[in-house]
Amino acid sequence: MQTIPDKGKVEVRYLTAAETAALVREQLKQVFPGTKFSVRKSDYSMGASMRVRWTDGPTEQAVRSVAARYEGSGFDAMQDLKYPLEPTLVAWRDGSMSLVHFGVDTVHVNREISPAYEALLAEHATALVREQTNGRLVFDRQTRYTEPFIDPAGRTIPWPLNGHELLRELSRHIAAPAGAPAARKRKA
Repeated sequence: MQTIPDKGKVEVRYLTAAETAALVREQLKQVFPGTKFSVRKSDYSMGASMRVRWTDGPTEQAVRSVAARYEGSGFDAMQDLKYPLEPTLVAWRDGSMSLVHFGVDTVHVNREISPAYEALLAEHATALVREQTNGRLVFDRQTRYTEPFIDPAGRTIPWPLNGHELLRELSRHIAAPAGAPAARKRKA
């Protein structure tokens, strides 16, 4: 039991990795309603991790900002040390509250890009290259660009980079439009 001001004693509840994954699924569905996510947990000696995957949709940074709240541990690379994070106060649907320690140490996110969305990114890259080089250069996937570009949000894209790397950088900052066609499932 821990004491919280104005709430008195509150029990600390330790969630399993599966319970944590269920909470992450629910939260992602609320925040990004049009995107289908795959949330998988992996147990290992002395801990667990979770992997979140999806196609197109929101950026990795946007999903990471939601999913990372459910990490139960941190890591200090200077000491090569995993440490538990403080419990989080959670308000449940029934109105009760409890301090919760989440059952996964780390959350990894992985966004896949469909061919249709990649084509849309290529259109962005074509316009970006044409505009920022005053028409001196044209976008193609093999060309090595040696001048920095500014993405649509005003961030500098590092250089030198080739066309494939430019698409990857744009995908980090541009969410797929709602209703964009998603990739079809690959046959095994």
